[in-house]
Amino acid sequence: KQGRLAALERLSDLRELRRVRARLARPVAVPGSVPGVEAEENGQRTYSWVVRGSLQPLLRWLAEQEVEDLHLEPVGLEQIYRRIHGDTP
Repeated sequence: KQGRLAALERLSDLRELRRVRARLARPVAVPGSVPGVEAEENGQRTYSWVVRGSLQPLLRWLAEQEVEDLHLEPVGLEQIYRRIHGDTP
């Protein structure tokens, strides 16, 4: 920002970022610390995470829940920009 380096990451690391969205049958307490998982937003039954690296820890937790819908997608460049610089592109 303002001519300064805001972040330095390898492209291969950025390609590992995935967004996971899940709608559960009922509200649940989301685990506080799952390795490589950062909670983005949580609604009453809708949850969203950004995962760096293995999906297995989050998928193991989700396997114990009553999942109604699950969506996985790579985190795109716009989302990466917003994570580094805030919500304004």
